[in-house]
Amino acid sequence: MIYSQKQKTDGRRRAVVLRLVVVGLVLAGMAGGTILVLHALDVAPVGLRRRNTELLRLWNDERYQDVLRLAESTLETDPFDAEALTFGGFAHFYVGLNLAERDDQLEHLRSAIILLRRALHVPHAPLAAERDYVLAKAYFHRGDEYVDLTVSYMERALERGYDAPDSRTYLALALAILGDHEQSIVWFEEALVHADRADRNAIRIRAADSYVELERYAEARDTLLGAIDELEDDFLVLIARNKLASVYIADEQWSEAETLLDETIERFPRSADAYYYLGIVYEVTDRGVQARNLWRTARDIDPDHTEALMRLANWGR
Repeated sequence: MIYSQKQKTDGRRRAVVLRLVVVGLVLAGMAGGTILVLHALDVAPVGLRRRNTELLRLWNDERYQDVLRLAESTLETDPFDAEALTFGGFAHFYVGLNLAERDDQLEHLRSAIILLRRALHVPHAPLAAERDYVLAKAYFHRGDEYVDLTVSYMERALERGYDAPDSRTYLALALAILGDHEQSIVWFEEALVHADRADRNAIRIRAADSYVELERYAEARDTLLGAIDELEDDFLVLIARNKLASVYIADEQWSEAETLLDETIERFPRSADAYYYLGIVYEVTDRGVQARNLWRTARDIDPDHTEALMRLANWGR
């Protein structure tokens, strides 16, 4: 039985859900964790007016709420004070990303973007490369409709010499969202060179999606196998194993997918995705009744498993 276009579409829909999970994992330590490397400076950077070195001191002490208060006070009397705009924008971003409520996050992200873009129009404003870097990240976290700006600002930050551990990861993720998977892969591969072990394997899991979109299944497989070999976190191991199963399915390697999924279910018996994918394998290998039972199991484990519900609803049509 041929793996139908509908089944491939379902697999991609499932990959989108996994992408959202893995993007969160990849960026969990990067969004606010990769703080601007200004704390290493012992003196004010070139261009920073001496009267505003207090902003730098507060920033270096990671007192971001105090940075906001001082910046806002300064901007009340001088709306185009370059340092207040710059450090106020930085602080809004890092304060926002540490908030749990999405609406509160968005309010700070919008404020960060407004202040940093205003600083673009101030001659000789300090920390231009760092400003581009934070703008790129702020636009990424605003939502997918802004990721083209993530690409342009992050590329400019790199051109200006600001190179953070997560710069390439943000570029790769943004390009993947834009559908430019060829360039996304280039940046994912560069990101892997600069990432530490904890982040490296989450990046590999995400990079596999771009390989699949390009139908470069062997590279997707090898990338995921490399991650699985190194991963110690069971949650990420499960995500990687299920994603690898989806790669085998997309490449119509039914035997490999079935073996992997049997092992996954033995190790993770509450994985709805594993039962869902195994159901696909059973369906295309003429075991329809068993496939339906597997999708029922996926539904029982996760009553909101959309794909399993759709398979059951469409059974026999």
